[in-house]
Amino acid sequence: MPTRATADPDVVDDEAAQRFELRVGDDVVGIADYRPIPGGLAVTHMEVPHRFEGRGFASRLAEVLLHDARRRRLTVHPVCPFLADYVRRHPEHAAATRHPEATAAPAGARPRPDREVQP
Repeated sequence: MPTRATADPDVVDDEAAQRFELRVGDDVVGIADYRPIPGGLAVTHMEVPHRFEGRGFASRLAEVLLHDARRRRLTVHPVCPFLADYVRRHPEHAAATRHPEATAAPAGARPRPDREVQP
């Protein structure tokens, strides 16, 4: 079923799966995998299925994830290249993040092709 352009996306933090999901209706239109680390989250991978690309879903997910982390007083370590670039383009999030070059990726922080969202 196609996603309606008028539907508002919801973001859910699935702590058991260690990922944020951006949902529109029954569709998962974006994911952000993370690893909890002391005082924060290392965001290791973000993905939007091809059929949902170009609609701003990745940016919306990044924005909500960063606001949620700030609300919870967590520091976000943007290991994911998309999120690192997003933070560079949106300096208003600097206080809630640690620059990716300033920290090594935590153990297990790598893209996870086994967790891809199915189109």
